[in-house]
This record gives sequence, structure tokens and C-alpha cells, in this order.
Amino acid sequence: MSEPLIFVLPETFDFDSLLHRFEDSYSIDDLGSKRDEKLYLDTWEWHLFRNGMVMNRQGINYTLQSNKADSIFCKHGSRKKYPFWWDFSNEEFRQILKPVTDIRALIPLFTVSSNARTFALRNRDEKVVLRLRKVDSSVSWMEEETQVLATVLIVEPMRGYKKPFKHVRKRLADLSVEESPGDYDLLTQAHEAFGINPNASDAKFSVQLDANETIGQAICDISMVLHAAMLRNLPGTLNDIDSEFLHDFRVSVRRTRSLLSLMKKYLPEEERAHFQREFKWLGTVTGPVRDLDVYLLRTDEFRAMLPEELHPGLECFFQALERQRKRQLQKLRENLKSDQFQNVVNSWQHFLLELPEREDSSRGQRVCRKVVGNIIKKRFKRLLKHGCGITQESPDESLHNLRIEGKKFRYLLEFYRSLFNGEAVDAYLKQMKKLQNNLGDFNDLSVQKDMLVQRLSTIQPGSKNAIEIAAALGGLIVLLGDSQKQVRMKFEQTFQAFATVENIALMENIFELPPNSRNAGGIE
Repeated sequence: MSEPLIFVLPETFDFDSLLHRFEDSYSIDDLGSKRDEKLYLDTWEWHLFRNGMVMNRQGINYTLQSNKADSIFCKHGSRKKYPFWWDFSNEEFRQILKPVTDIRALIPLFTVSSNARTFALRNRDEKVVLRLRKVDSSVSWMEEETQVLATVLIVEPMRGYKKPFKHVRKRLADLSVEESPGDYDLLTQAHEAFGINPNASDAKFSVQLDANETIGQAICDISMVLHAAMLRNLPGTLNDIDSEFLHDFRVSVRRTRSLLSLMKKYLPEEERAHFQREFKWLGTVTGPVRDLDVYLLRTDEFRAMLPEELHPGLECFFQALERQRKRQLQKLRENLKSDQFQNVVNSWQHFLLELPEREDSSRGQRVCRKVVGNIIKKRFKRLLKHGCGITQESPDESLHNLRIEGKKFRYLLEFYRSLFNGEAVDAYLKQMKKLQNNLGDFNDLSVQKDMLVQRLSTIQPGSKNAIEIAAALGGLIVLLGDSQKQVRMKFEQTFQAFATVENIALMENIFELPPNSRNAGGIE
């Protein structure tokens, strides 16, 4: 039997007239209408769709399909509005979702409503030889804006009856109704209706700069991308959908602060100092919830680190963190809904849009590529000198400072990647990642250990579960301290691998002009 054909009907198409054309050859039965409404879910970055899967739910019934509509699973699931993979009881279902969604929640994105009216064409022997299904659909995005989708006609052939199928197909062709591709589906039409490209969705920073633009214009372009990322992650942060919204929000703030620091010579001093204070405030008020998230996300890891007899105290500790997080989340929401926050994002955008034409910042009118190239070289030399000076006897603070320097240097390369040899930048950052991971692990272990020590000091003797909690925290402090020592011992080897002659040569390749930048200023 041939596969069904799908036709997209023009808005002005007269479907009743089409049916009337077949009445001389077939009797037509109206089999009635069926309404259907499905809520489609995915992570904010479309992890399911990008991995060939589509999920919808009707109440607590979840259906997971491949992009080709092959059913993978249909199970009862969570009642939560934003479920995670661990909220599903079926273990096989969890194992499919876990590597794809990780710590991101499944978010209701599209509600697709459709009304399908089916007609059966019968021959003179009253045998059904063909079915026609006319489907009218509409879709709403994030439970708000609604778009009406094109009406489609699905022609379903019956086994052994090729002639009626060909008849209808030719009639539609005569009426200039085109067949749709084989991969037609409502979700793809929903994406197109709202201008969404799931395959292009990525949290990775990216901006395209012009080779000849000024420093001021480049700062504006970079900052506007970061500004948009902040606002894009704001609703998910306020609604506490998952921890990555706040994380990505804070990354945008941190990048903005780094840019202000890196480019301070090329910005009006008064405004630069003002916005550095404002973004520092924003980093401060978003910090407590993120710090607690880091611990809570490691719940299973911490359980695995401790023997079972210490688990009761650990559970009490995490319950206390959950209560503390609720209080801190309320404070965070108040700050992000405050006039101060609104003033920051509005005044920052206004400042950026005016920046390229500012007459009181002559340095900001210089060609960006030339200036940034020199900054990259100076920062690179400083990073190598700082790292080479760290020994086993150096204080922990020296590794912390190197981590900050390295992070700013990475941001610098990412900000201005499009002005240089992008492949060389990516290759260098890949080598640099091992060093950053070492420094980041050391810092995280240090912060976590210090927090546990501080928490241990606040336990009141004789209070409920005091001994159990103290024992669990004490065990974690020892284990984290041992891990920190091991990471510290690996630093020298990691830095030596980073500071090789080959990597230094790779840095030089970065300054090769990309094809569209041949007329840009050189590097001094």
C-alpha cells in the first residue's frame, strides 16, 4: 500500500467543491470530526528535538516519539508543570531522558490544537477505496500568542485500490495543490510559524563583528548580545524553572563585567565606573541562590562519597539548604523585579546605543582589531608569567587570581573571535580548557569546603540531629580537602602542558587575518 500523501491547501481553497467533483464516481461518507490538543515539551535549548525526539503530554500521559513520528514511549508521568527526567517513575523512560536533558527541565512550549474531519470514498460495491482527512490546526507558543496553521489534506490510500488514489492525486495537481514533503509535521509548522530554528539554539556566546568597526561599536555589539541573553533568561530565573536559567543569566552578567574591565581605557570613565558598580551589585544579589544550587545539584554525588551511616545527617543538611534556598529565592525575585534592576538594564541599553557616536571617547573610535590584537598579546604574556611563578609553596590565592585572569582571557578571545582566525581561537581554547578545569575544580572545592566549615561552626550542641549533621559535614570536609590537595598537585603538570611551545605557536596563528578582514589594520 502506498504511503499517505499530505497536501497543504491554499487559504481560499474550496474543499466542499473538491468533494463535489468526486460524487459522480464515488459515494462519500462523512465520518465526523475529531478534536485533539497536545502540549509539546522540550528543554529551553531544544535538547530533545536536536537529538531526534519529540515529546507531548495530555494530562499526565506523556508520549515520546522520534522526529519521524515513530513511538518510543507512552507512559504516565509527572504532574509537575516543569518536570525533570528524575520526576518520571519508569526507569527505562528515565534512562532515555537523562543523557539528553541532564539538569534542564522539560518546558511546555507549544500547544497544538487540531480538528480532523474524515471522509470515506466508496465505490459502487460500497467498499472504502480512499480516505480523505482535512486537518485544521492552530498553535500557541508558551501559552500566549496563537497562530493559525495552514489547512492540510491527508489522502490515505486503501490496499488494492490504486486508481482512486491516482484520481484524487491528479485532481489536486490540476487545482495546483502541491504535495508536501514526506517529513511534514505539525511541530515543524509550529516552529516556522514563530520563526524558531531549534537546531540553531545554543547557549554558547557568539557575535559577528566587522573587521573595520571601532572599539566603541564592537563593545556595543558584544554587550547587546549579552544584554539580550540576560533578558532571555530572566523569566526562567524568576519562575525558577531550572537552575541553568540563573546560571546563564549570571554568565551574561559576569561576561559584561569582564568586558567593562578589559575595555576600561576605551569607555567614558564616569559611566564605566557606574555600570561596573551596578553589574557587581547584580552579581552579588544573584550569588546566594546559585551557590546553594551548586550544592543541591551534587546531592547524589555527596551521598556516594559518604558511608550510609552518615546519610541521615546529610539529608538533614540538604533539607536545611532547601529551606534556605526558598528564602534566598524570594530575595532574588525582589531584586530582579526592583526599580534598580529595571534602571540598570534600561540605562545600560541606552548607553550602549549611544556609545559608538560618543565624542568624549576618542579612544573608542580606534579600529577594534588592531587594539584588541595588542591586548590579547599582553594578556597572554601576563597569563604565562603569572602561571610560571606559581609553585607548590604559593598560597591558594595565587591559583584563584590565575583562574580569574584565565577566565577574562578566554572571554576576550570569545568576544573578538570573528576578527581573527576563528579555527585557531577554537583550537587554543580547547587546549586552555584543561587548565581552566583544573583551576575551576580547585576553586570550587575550596569554596565548598569553606562553606561546610562555616556551616559546621553554626551547629548548636544539643540541637536536633546536631551530632548526625556534624558527623556528615565533618566527613565531607575531610573528603573535599583531600580532593583539593590532589587537584593542587596536578596544577603544575597541567600548566606545563598548557604553556608548551606548540600552544604558544598556536596563539600566533590566531592573528592570521580571516578572508573578510584583509583590509583591516595590522597588529603592532
